[in-house]
Amino acid sequence: MRPSARDHEYKRHGTVSLLLALICSPGRFTPFVKDRHRSREFIEFLKILDAAYPAHTAIKLISR
Repeated sequence: MRPSARDHEYKRHGTVSLLLALICSPGRFTPFVKDRHRSREFIEFLKILDAAYPAHTAIKLISR
């Protein structure tokens, strides 16, 4: 019998997702903190960036 792929509950123990947009030259930043870490929160962050910066601005994503 194959064991369940999810045999325990995952708890985050108070951790949050922190996303940050940083523009070095003027020292401007856009923080984004959420209790959940799903694609919809990331998409929400990208929409905030899209609205905050001019259309010709190149946004580079760095993931760690």
